[in-house]
Amino acid sequence: MIGKEVKSSSYLALGEVKELLEERKKEGELGYEQLEAYEYVKKFAKLNAKESRELIEKIMNYSISEKAAAIIANILPDNPLQVKQILSIEKNEVNDEIVSKIIEIVKEYSGKHGDK
Repeated sequence: MIGKEVKSSSYLALGEVKELLEERKKEGELGYEQLEAYEYVKKFAKLNAKESRELIEKIMNYSISEKAAAIIANILPDNPLQVKQILSIEKNEVNDEIVSKIIEIVKEYSGKHGDK
């Protein structure tokens, strides 16, 4: 990546990274770091790119940052303590009602796939 200019940045869930690397793999051989990242996301991505982005967008509707929402989409936490720990990166305190709603949303997505 030396000499490449960053044109934009955003937080991605593992499913989105997996799809991005699969597209790049079709274009040509992946570099060492990309190949290592691809092997990682193949193992640990629980949702596909579309589902990951939908989940992130739904969580962000509760004034949660994209960063925290992406972490939630990667981990798919199933209890309030896990969600609160992730949301501790937020500058504003998040109330228990929002935590409960986030858990409900996560269950919709994790229930479709079970634990891989």
